[in-house]
Amino acid sequence: MLQNFIIFNPIFSAILSILFFNGLYSISKRISNYEYFDFLNVYFTNINFLIFLLLTNFLAFSLYLFFLFLNINLLLIKSIAILIILMGVLDLFKLNIKKIKIHHNFFSYLFFLIIILYFFLSLSPITDPDSLEYHIGVPLYSLKHGVFFVKDYWLHSQLAGAGEALNTLGLSIHAIQIPTFIQFLSLLLIIATIHFSKSKFFLNISLKNKYFIYLIIISCPVFLFLGNTAKPQLFAIATSFIAFFLCFIILPREKKNENKKKLYFLI
Repeated sequence: MLQNFIIFNPIFSAILSILFFNGLYSISKRISNYEYFDFLNVYFTNINFLIFLLLTNFLAFSLYLFFLFLNINLLLIKSIAILIILMGVLDLFKLNIKKIKIHHNFFSYLFFLIIILYFFLSLSPITDPDSLEYHIGVPLYSLKHGVFFVKDYWLHSQLAGAGEALNTLGLSIHAIQIPTFIQFLSLLLIIATIHFSKSKFFLNISLKNKYFIYLIIISCPVFLFLGNTAKPQLFAIATSFIAFFLCFIILPREKKNENKKKLYFLI
């Protein structure tokens, strides 16, 4: 049944997956302009990655609740996915490659080389049995039967959650790399939290040493294993890391009660 959701050209499927998340990022950039999030600019030079994290989590949990209590309307979820992809396509015309800066030192070159390899790994076929058994299996059966396929006789299906709901959205438009590409983005979210932080601790670190820290993070063996799976664990790790960062580094510095409430809400 998996072959029914894999389009003929896998490269086109990979492009759809990239455009999907680019669309979410495009929406995130618009949301970040709202006054509600202005206080975060005191702590980060760029807050788009934070809004992207919130938006992706919101979309995944909203879909999960929707699928739990209502039948899956294939036309509706396809429309949502296509709309997000169109946003991603439109945002490509605003892409300014000149803004991308590569710092000329050994650690930065090595970092970008490994990141590129992670990128290609995340777009390769999913082969681990756990992913194929229920991280992909539940979304496939859900699309086939029109309900979120959690059954008593299928033990692992009872472990399905928001991650599998997001996978269902991706598979509805044949973007089978969405579950794996989010793993790659999760690594970038962890790096972005440190890179864009205005914390004195990170500002006092030289760029060369920062890239050395990034290399230590992305060299973690478990990230290499998770990079080509449909498991949502790496996204959960990134979410937990950023929540921890907000809770223990940003929150103690905030003096205004109103902003503290906003931080509690974000955490």
